[in-house]
Amino acid sequence: MDENEDLGYYVPASGTNVWLDAFVIPKNAPNKDAAYDFINFMTSFDNMLLNTEYVGYTAPRTDVINDVITNETYAEASYRMVVRTNDSIFRYNTDLKVKMAELWARVRATN
Repeated sequence: MDENEDLGYYVPASGTNVWLDAFVIPKNAPNKDAAYDFINFMTSFDNMLLNTEYVGYTAPRTDVINDVITNETYAEASYRMVVRTNDSIFRYNTDLKVKMAELWARVRATN
């Protein structure tokens, strides 16, 4: 959209999926302290601002969101996340994960 003003983000009336990215630390991570340091580094105001300006994703920090909108880096309508009535939110589901793994195994086995 930075390169073509005729592009935009469209959500159909039927709704869409809602997603987000996250930093996680596995239980068996060998260096949890470094992982926490990295997360703290990336989620500081300055680094999150740099990251969100570069990537274009909505930041999880309200002050970064407000800065990006106030400085007109991105238009509010295309940047601030809005969950609409018809949107779907999917949460982690262990039973579904097992079932999906079984189904993908069957798909791979047929090829």
